[in-house]
Formats: sequence, structure tokens, C-alpha cells
Amino acid sequence: MKKAFTLVELLVVIAIIGMLVGLLLPAVQQAREAARKVQCTNNLRQLSLACHNHTSSHGGDFFPPGIGLEDYGDGTGYGAYGLNVYLLPYLEQMGLYQQIEPTMKTLSAWSYSNQTVKQAQIAMLRCPSWHWPVSSGSLIYYHGVCGAFVTQAEVDALPEGEKLRIPTWYTQDPKTGNSQNVCGKVPRNGIFAFAEKVALSSCRDGLSQTLMLGELYQQDTEGAIPGGCRNWILGNYTHAGMYSLKVIRVGLNEKRARKDSSSDTLDAGNIPFNHFPFRSDHPGGVHFSRGDGSVQFYSEGIETSILKRLATRNGGEVLKEGSF
Repeated sequence: MKKAFTLVELLVVIAIIGMLVGLLLPAVQQAREAARKVQCTNNLRQLSLACHNHTSSHGGDFFPPGIGLEDYGDGTGYGAYGLNVYLLPYLEQMGLYQQIEPTMKTLSAWSYSNQTVKQAQIAMLRCPSWHWPVSSGSLIYYHGVCGAFVTQAEVDALPEGEKLRIPTWYTQDPKTGNSQNVCGKVPRNGIFAFAEKVALSSCRDGLSQTLMLGELYQQDTEGAIPGGCRNWILGNYTHAGMYSLKVIRVGLNEKRARKDSSSDTLDAGNIPFNHFPFRSDHPGGVHFSRGDGSVQFYSEGIETSILKRLATRNGGEVLKEGSF
């Protein structure tokens, strides 16, 4: 008689193989995610170093503008140029910058018409875990931290010794004169600012304890391309809607829909455009770089008040040992 497997034996072998594959796949996925997190960390570190290289190349006193200024040659249209444009020469993208720079005095970022440049794919501006299409242009994933949103009611609710400092606010879009509250109040307490250069000497909380850049994508609705991410060339739109910067107001990885309103009251599930939560494709938290260039993965369970302490450069708030 010829030797062969019985049907039962064959089914047992298939079942064993299936169990082994089931055990191995999660390990493979974890290894891939670990590699993506390492690359994401490296991206943030390189962007932070580019910020410091820009500072060194422009006198050493100020961080680059999170959203451009007139004395940087920006056009006078709706949109100023975003942080990433100023970092291009320090990200080995001098070719792109040299195509943009000659027209910056006459064209706003919104009016800049060279689609080849605007849709250039700059891998360092997106996390490897990014899974959305980029057909509409090279969307940015990393955003500058424009301070923290703090109200009197929030301060009153905190115990003594844990109070936060209420910031001063921008009252209008310096380019259009329109109220900036339509997209959410913009504080003046972060490393990056709206149409303002921030001096290194103003970071009195210490660069190692002040957030600089973070991961951010935000779905306006299920299935839509993230609404908080725009083309890398843009800094803002009218009414101070910020594309390259965001304000820390709520916890990490929260999912909220956009609301456009002059009211800063949080509705259920809604939040002003400028206050979109920092949010990542990594499970459990979000990567941030700090003012000294170091990068850390912050758990989504971190207290919002601690996150706001880290977001401000000059609040003087005390951070508890081991709180982050």
C-alpha cells in the first residue's frame, strides 16, 4: 500500500500552521510599528535640528517663524508661508526653496501657483505610519506647537501649586485685520507664534521642558482626508486659521470634529480649527520634540494640565517629578 496523509492528518497540519501564523503576525506587526516609530522619531529630530540651524543662520536669537512675517518677504495675500518653507534649506531641499524664494515678495503662499513645487513629496514631513492619500498635495503631518489654551475657569479648578498661567492672545489677523477668533483663539506663549518671531531668551521654562513640534492629523468626518493637515507650503488662511501650527487645548489622540465659530466654548465632539488635538497613527500616544531637539513619546493618558505646562515657554508652571 502507498503511504499518504489521511484527511484528518492533513487538517490537523493545516490547523497547526494557521495557529503559528496567527501567533507570528502580531509580532511582525509590532516589529514593523516599532521601526515606524523609530523613523518618526528621527523625522522630528531632524526637523528640530533644522529649526536650530535656521536660528543659527539668522543671528542666533530667534526661532524661525511658525507662520511667516513681512520681513521674511511674504506676499500680502491671504496666506503666509508656513514653517516648513523656512526649514527647506536645512532639510536638504534647497532646490525647492530656490524655486519659491524669488516670488515670496510678490505672491502669498495661497497664490503661489507652481503645482510641481507645492505637491512635492517631502518624506520627512510625514510619519511612516501615515496611511492617507496625498494626491491633493504633499500634506504635512508634523505641526509646530503654538502654546496652550488656558481659561480662568480652568485655573480656578486647579489646586494651589498647580495653577496655569493665562496667556495673552492675538486679537486679529495681522495680514487682513480680521478677527482671529473665527478659527479659535491664538495664544502667545509657545515656541512658535502667529506672524511673530519668538526669542530663545523668552523660553524661561527651559528648552528641554517646552514642546516644539508634534504629530497631528485630524479627521473632520469618517473616511475623509484629515482636515487638520494641509499642503506643506501654507502657514495660514484668512481669520488666522493656522495650518502649520496648532494650540494645545485638549488631551492627546482625542477625536473631534471641526467647528468654525467666534465662540471658544467646546461643544460635544467639536473644537475650533486652531485647537485640533495632537494625534498620531501610533497606538497609545504621540511623539513630540522639545526645544532642545530631544524627542519623546507621550502617552495619550497624560494629564491635560501637564501637557499645557509643557506647551508654554514662559509660564513658570511647576512640573511634578515623573509627570511626563
